[in-house]
Amino acid sequence: RRWWHLASVRGYVDQLPLIDSPETFGLHRNAAIAFENSETKYLMDTIISVQPRTGGGGGGKSSDELVAELAADLNSKMPGLLTDENAAAITFAKDAEGTLNSMGTFLSIEMGKFNKMLKKIRSTLAELERAIKGLVVMSAQLDDIFQALMFQRVPNAWAGYLSLKPLGSWFKDLTQRVEFMGKWITEGPPKGYWISAFFFPQGYLTAALQTYARDKKIAIDTLDFRTVVTKQIPEEVDEAPSQGVYIYGLFIEGGRWDRSTESIMESNFGETHVYMPVIWLDPIVRGDPGQESKLYNTPCYKVSSRAGTLSTTGHSTNFIRQLQLPAGDMTPEHWVRRSVALLSQLDD
Repeated sequence: RRWWHLASVRGYVDQLPLIDSPETFGLHRNAAIAFENSETKYLMDTIISVQPRTGGGGGGKSSDELVAELAADLNSKMPGLLTDENAAAITFAKDAEGTLNSMGTFLSIEMGKFNKMLKKIRSTLAELERAIKGLVVMSAQLDDIFQALMFQRVPNAWAGYLSLKPLGSWFKDLTQRVEFMGKWITEGPPKGYWISAFFFPQGYLTAALQTYARDKKIAIDTLDFRTVVTKQIPEEVDEAPSQGVYIYGLFIEGGRWDRSTESIMESNFGETHVYMPVIWLDPIVRGDPGQESKLYNTPCYKVSSRAGTLSTTGHSTNFIRQLQLPAGDMTPEHWVRRSVALLSQLDD
């Protein structure tokens, strides 16, 4: 009988899966998809890292020719520098005391960061083309750019803002950011703000609070944002809110936003990220009554790594802030276990 009991235990153990399911740890089934994607990316990065640095034989184009063509193509599609020459009067308007409006100040800082980045990309692309032709020495930085372009990666020398996108989608994203900033300059403040476009979104949120504080003559350190998820998509926003700002461009990960219940719900299987509707950030005085109690303090990050370091400003290089979203039928602790968060951009 003892032998039979031991055999049954061994039989039961043999039937157990080799890999525990995500549900065992309180996670959604989609966690397995995220894990497999991460493992695949790690494998591909490892394969790329051991590739030979010189082109092999054959009838195809050499690595020098491929990178030179790519560099010339990128250089031809580079957006122009941002300038305030054709700026709308309201963009950099000053108050009665001659102080530039808070949003205009933030925009000026962002313009400087974008222009510095664009100049760096353009100059290194030109130098790389000359280096491939043998007209200048291939420096260590140019060699790093060469290797990155060869494997469709973003060179470290170009990484002005945090992003995990491959080169193609990263460059497209860059041009869209510059286009958004250019429209803001020439057409005035937009009705809704693409928060993903900024180098420093925390600075934008501070500028939005400061605009309200100046208008209402309230100390800015007594204010915070109330999060209201609208039912609008960016294209449907036809006017700015009476106070605060509309933002868009966020994705929810670990759960989904249900438009009918206006709350967080469990993810659909295979749907790892869901685009959020336009969000209204409404300034309120800290500690005001009337806030819904069943809210999940959703962390908002720039990229999916959810890891960052403290910058010289004292802010994280990745974490933006928490946004309060209705927890729905579940408790906020449930969504903590689900690792629900908001991202300003995806990795593809």
